[in-house]
Amino acid sequence: KSAIWMINLDEESQIFGVGLNISANLTSYISGYRANQKTKITVSIGDANKGLIYTYEGRINGTGNIITSRSYDPVDVGDEIIIIDQDSRIRGERTFVQTKNISDEAISLTVGPYFSQNDNNYRSLQLLKLKKCDTKEISLGDLNREQMFFNPNPFFSNKLFVQITIHGITNSFPVSILGINIY
Repeated sequence: KSAIWMINLDEESQIFGVGLNISANLTSYISGYRANQKTKITVSIGDANKGLIYTYEGRINGTGNIITSRSYDPVDVGDEIIIIDQDSRIRGERTFVQTKNISDEAISLTVGPYFSQNDNNYRSLQLLKLKKCDTKEISLGDLNREQMFFNPNPFFSNKLFVQITIHGITNSFPVSILGINIY
């Protein structure tokens, strides 16, 4: 599950990272409380100066490569890709572009994390022009302090799009976003 927030900043600022104030949704979870449980969160950010969401086609080549056409190239290293094709075994999986190689015929993308299984077919892809800050596993004991997600490539902007993705993992717990701080 994920959500994207747009945040207008008072003035152009250098964006170094995002802090999240989160809590466990204890109202619906109080009966199953266990201190060793964790949730996994990824924060991605961007300013949408090159757009925010693109849809295009690519051939999934194994579990860690995507081949796309040179005729339509919105992809940059660091962008997030989601498989949206209805009949794909890896539908809904998210990954990030790690390398981009351009040849005379096509563009080859190496992605990570790898897809969960091979899918050697042309697929509909959704590209989010948001760069991954970090992914963290957060335990219930960590909820008493702000969780920091640092931007590996700080940039200047007067607006910010923040995507928060909650990953399904074993023994996870639901969370509520109480606040988003920009640093």
